[in-house]
Amino acid sequence: YGLGIRLKEWKTGQKLFYHNGWWHGNTSSYTTLRNENAVIIALSNKFTHKTFQVKRLSALFGDYPFPLNDTIQKED
Repeated sequence: YGLGIRLKEWKTGQKLFYHNGWWHGNTSSYTTLRNENAVIIALSNKFTHKTFQVKRLSALFGDYPFPLNDTIQKED
């Protein structure tokens, strides 16, 4: 577990390394932005897929194709 680092790469040359996980009702997400020297980590103590969307915050650090206006959503 934890060795499944995934890579997203765009034509702009931006690379995003990430790993999502869940265990016994907890979820987590780890995102590395190497060009920006930044790491984004999200932990949740309930089972929700919203934790896995944290990689969309990478648009705050660089030229990543995630819309910023949809990044923060109100919890229902």
